[in-house]
Amino acid sequence: MEIMSEKKSIDAMILQFGYVQMCAWCKRVKVIEDGQPSWVAIKEEDARYTTSLFSHGICPDCKQELETQSNN
Repeated sequence: MEIMSEKKSIDAMILQFGYVQMCAWCKRVKVIEDGQPSWVAIKEEDARYTTSLFSHGICPDCKQELETQSNN
């Protein structure tokens, strides 16, 4: 996904939900691209200078990794 496309996807999430969901572990943000959710990394500077509200959660990759670790 190119940078401009990521920005448009993040802007769409803000318009739809009023906030951006960020994984508390890997710090990727959830975006909607072609109707499908995906998690993308953003630059720290971009997150710092946004006026968006962030809601923390966990992305599917981190969730699976934590579940695997807890089963060991």
